[in-house]
Amino acid sequence: MGREVIGAWCALALLAALAPASARARSETFTLKSKPFALSGFQTSFPKVSVPTPRRSGYVTRMDAWLVDSRGRRVTIRDVMLHHIVFINSGRAGEPPKNTSCPGRGGGEPFWGTGEEKQPLILPRGYGYQVAKRERWSMQAMLMATRCARVSCASSTACRWCWARR
Repeated sequence: MGREVIGAWCALALLAALAPASARARSETFTLKSKPFALSGFQTSFPKVSVPTPRRSGYVTRMDAWLVDSRGRRVTIRDVMLHHIVFINSGRAGEPPKNTSCPGRGGGEPFWGTGEEKQPLILPRGYGYQVAKRERWSMQAMLMATRCARVSCASSTACRWCWARR
């Protein structure tokens, strides 16, 4: 990586393994990216950005997150630490936001998060987090540059999505 991390990307891998108990369920993989954000050397950043969705109804059964650079290579903790990240489902545009987890907090339903421990979401066979086609997602993260270098990050999501065939 050298002394500078140029064009680093905060990558989230969203992988769905199996749709809820249906022999007719299908899965598909998507790669999704958000806008970039920058960190200076040894800076801590708290990005709150919209993240794209697969734009179809289905179920999330597996999700993971990591950092990657502009070429898609994983960024190690020697450059940037993903302290924590939380994904929030705001519901469909033009409709009331989904229920929030805390009174007084903005609308949206936090549905998965991880941090330094890199704990993936792995739901048991037959279970999934249901998402509708036009729902909007955002993420809140805490990123920490761990060297004296300028860093540019964006969210990149590889999504394996499941839905029932009609």
